[in-house]
Order: sequence, then C-alpha cells, then structure tokens
Amino acid sequence: MRAIRNDSVEVLDMITDPTAPAHVISRLLAASEEHVRNVLLDPALRAIWARSGAHTTSIHSVKLDQGELLVKEFVQGQVIDIRIHLQERTTGCAVDVELRLETELDIANVYDLSIDDLWEARLYAIADLLASRKLRITNAPRIPVDQLQLTSRHYWNMGQQALFNFIVEKNEHTVTVERSFNAPVDLVWAAWTDPEILCKWWAPKPYRCLIKSLDFREGGRWLYCMEGPQGDRHWCFFDYEAIRPKSYFSGSDAFCNEQGEANSTKPKVRWEAHFSESDGRTIVRIQLYFDTTEDLEQIVQMGFKEGFTMGLDQLDELLVGPKA
Repeated sequence: MRAIRNDSVEVLDMITDPTAPAHVISRLLAASEEHVRNVLLDPALRAIWARSGAHTTSIHSVKLDQGELLVKEFVQGQVIDIRIHLQERTTGCAVDVELRLETELDIANVYDLSIDDLWEARLYAIADLLASRKLRITNAPRIPVDQLQLTSRHYWNMGQQALFNFIVEKNEHTVTVERSFNAPVDLVWAAWTDPEILCKWWAPKPYRCLIKSLDFREGGRWLYCMEGPQGDRHWCFFDYEAIRPKSYFSGSDAFCNEQGEANSTKPKVRWEAHFSESDGRTIVRIQLYFDTTEDLEQIVQMGFKEGFTMGLDQLDELLVGPKA
C-alpha cells in the first residue's frame, strides 16, 4: 500500500486482485461520504470529473440505489456496469469502484481498454474537486462536548474556493485543522512568524493580540496576550521546538501570566504546523496533541474552534483582501 498526496486530499492506493470476477479499485478520499456522493451525483461536477480524454467512452447514467451508485458506461460498443460503494471512515470516505462487463468478455479486456486507468484518473479528478471547494463554518453553533465525534468534520460552502477542515479525534486526543490560502507560502509563513503580521490576525474579533516578545527559533518563546474590549487580558506562551523554514514548525503552548509562568489548571497543547504550496496556493495543516480527552474537551468548551476559525478567516482577508 502506498500513500499518494493529491494537493490537500490524501488517496491511499490499495492493491487490486486481477483474478477477481470484477476489477475493483479501492481508494480512501480525505472527505466526508456526503461530499464524495454529491460530487459523483451532481451533473455539473460530473461533467468535469467524467471527462474521458483520449478514451472513446461516455457515462450514460449515474443513479443511487440502496446506498450504492450505479453507473452505466459505453466503451467502444460495450456496456460496462459500474458499482460505486461509499463508506465513511475515521480518516475520510472509502470508495470502491467495481467494473463489470455485461458481456462474457474476459476481465483482461478492462485492462486492454485502459478503463482501470481511466477510473484512476477520475478518482484523482474527484479528489481535486473536493480540494477546490471551501470548507467553512458559517455562524455554526458550538458543538457540545458530548457530541464530539471520532470522524472527520468537514464544512462546505460551494461558493468559495478554499479548503477548511476541522477534525476531532477524541480517542486519539487530537485536533487537526487544515486551511488553504490563495497566497504563496512565503507570505503565509511570514504571517505565522513575523510578529508585526501575526498580531493582526491571531486574535478573533473583538479581541486583539498583543505580543510582548517573539523569539522565532528552536528553543525560543512567543509570549502574548488576548486583550478583550473591556481591557481583560489572557496571557499565553508558545515554546518553539523544531523549525524547517517555510515548511514546518512545532512547539507547545500554554496559558500563563504576564511573566510567562504556566497556569497548571489549564491544558497545555503540543502543535505541529505543516506548510505546502502548489500553484501559488498554500495549505496549512495544524495538528494539536492533548494529554487527555478531558484537556481536549476543556479547550473545545472554551471556544477554540470558533475562535481559531475566525482568526484564520482574518488571515485570509489579510492575505487576499476581504471577500465581496
């Protein structure tokens, strides 16, 4: 099994048995089952991912039947029945594409006609469509702690061209946040590491971020506070561990006092931040590691998701300007 990275969508390549009575292509797309199904069924989106290139094929119909997608495809005078089974997993949606011939032709004809390659390319096109849509929380209510799920949580606004994922793995004590920005990695990296830029977006409005010191190096510390409209201040520090310029940094943050002394009654969180660029578009992937489920729940109850989402939206506006 090998892992392939397709922009922000991870596809796991699984071995297919060529001796089976049907050719089955199994993939894991890092998106919810609902969003994968929508991309498969939507006629406008299907016109994009179903392009056959040099193949003399055409999809005749796609319909939903008892939870499976049934596809009929004409291939050089033959009709191929295709069943697509979707299953929600903790890391995304498992997609099984099963190719069957209506005639008694040997399964080898699937290879001769390169239909397997065609569906491989289509799955990548579907992954690209999933990655190009905006996953955003818009005025979403806070999720009660007892409703936290182990599976991926994706929020999708089809009108926007950016990615946002907020994934809670309660049993693993982790939160993963993914956000794309239509800006080169140089600018995005600077926004996370330059105090003059960082203070402009880090605090969710109406709070503002006041930076007392920022020593961005391995072993350095960032000491700052969130100041509310009534002048109340909430101090935190971030201790940097590993840094790979314009690619990765890690460290731990904690609540503290103005002198940087940690508050032992509140959780400490370890961060890993990954930055990657493709065609002028940068994806930031943040992984948060908590010591216990209780620590994770406490941070969520404090409104971390809502506040961090707002901060990332403010960064987006800072980089590319406000949306019309």
